[in-house]
Amino acid sequence: MNTMNKKKKIEKMVSNLKRIANKSVNCNINISISAITACSKILYHSNQLYSDNDLESLITYISDKLKINKDYIGNYKTVLFYDGFGLDLRGWAASFVKAINSSGYNLIYVTSKQAKGKIPNIERENHKGKTVFIEDNNYHNQIEQLNEVFSNYRPSKAFFYTTPYDVIGNVVFQRYKDHVKSYLIDLTDHAFWLGKKSTNYVLESRSLGASIAIHKRDISPDRIIKIDCAPYVRDSSSTDGLPFDINTTKYVYSGGQIYKTLGDEDDLYYKMVRSILLCNDSICFLYSGNGDKTKFDIIKKDFPDRLFVINEREDFFTLMKNCVFFLNTYPVFGGLMMRYAALAKKIPLTLKYKSEADDVLLNQNDLGIEYASYDSIVEEIDKLINNDDYRMSKEEHIIGAVISEEVFLRNIKSLLETDKTDFKFSDEDIKSVDTSNFQKLYLERFDCDKMFLDAIVSKKNMWLIPYYPFLFIKKIIEKGVFY
Repeated sequence: MNTMNKKKKIEKMVSNLKRIANKSVNCNINISISAITACSKILYHSNQLYSDNDLESLITYISDKLKINKDYIGNYKTVLFYDGFGLDLRGWAASFVKAINSSGYNLIYVTSKQAKGKIPNIERENHKGKTVFIEDNNYHNQIEQLNEVFSNYRPSKAFFYTTPYDVIGNVVFQRYKDHVKSYLIDLTDHAFWLGKKSTNYVLESRSLGASIAIHKRDISPDRIIKIDCAPYVRDSSSTDGLPFDINTTKYVYSGGQIYKTLGDEDDLYYKMVRSILLCNDSICFLYSGNGDKTKFDIIKKDFPDRLFVINEREDFFTLMKNCVFFLNTYPVFGGLMMRYAALAKKIPLTLKYKSEADDVLLNQNDLGIEYASYDSIVEEIDKLINNDDYRMSKEEHIIGAVISEEVFLRNIKSLLETDKTDFKFSDEDIKSVDTSNFQKLYLERFDCDKMFLDAIVSKKNMWLIPYYPFLFIKKIIEKGVFY
């Protein structure tokens, strides 16, 4: 399907879901939120818009109906951290939880009950605070539960850290916006997300995010605060289940959701993988991540004993510390993995796609880790693998490319007390950027039928069955069940 037809198909589906959401908002809130959620997922995965005013207005309408105590007064030392992901070591949650607790505040950490028993590091860092799990049953009940958490614990400040399509969090945060000082952590700065009106401030870590926020999401510059995050490290000595001994094997490491390596018509990521294996007979390649392994399987036929793809692991930092270098994903880069590589004093070798990977590390332009062409990065790969002195000299420059935990803690405390940090965006940083090529890549990679199915059909969206019966039937036929 060509991109023009894809656009039309996406626009039609989005329009249908908005119509359902508007029609049902006063009679069945679960139907309306199901439609808004599905619509937001489609907009996020296709990424042709960075925000949608129709959906934002629906959130405001639902939020205004939420009953709260008009005399609400927050406890000065109580901070709420709402985590819509519920992932232990992936992302920024553990770092923020640790920093808020270390700043002398009483933390209320809130996440889905599905995360219970799966976030040991976050719970350990929050042992002085309170962890609250919200039942993951239906949307209306979740709103009521989150509203109750605000009402019971009365935070004066709150962090909003969530998925791009989280209607529940947006509804409640927007309702408390006049009573609780709130900060949205923009983890998805390069793509569509809901909630541009839901918090008092938006935390951005790089200039691309700030530029998109101002010029493409219409967020006022005075609501944007720059902050960088020190990656949370929980080192592990366990190497159980690995395909080789990481202490004696020379290997290149890469990782992240596999979709980040797909969608490039030239398959440059996989050409880089092949070039790594060809440049030295003793080098291995290890990828940890979930997704479609088909293209890896093709290369593995030629290198059955040297290419290995494993699922995501909590001890990925140990894998990082022992590798020769980290190969960043392409065409979608991994910003957090770049930070972890730098923290491990390993080179996060990156093939540039426009300016999407800019401004992730401190003094990034001086590190010699980004390459503009396939030929130049292949030449660098050969040097890094076959010239140890050259590689180690470059690794020396990586030290200090991420902020320290001490600096992060100081800035979180400053943020909570003054709404200011040590970091600033210059006028040059926030000038408008052209993201059309990046959006074109998203559209080319977007599989309408698959993404519509995944966005609409889920257990929580069962309210949409009368509107899309054939999609639900298709999912049951294909999977035997829908989640």
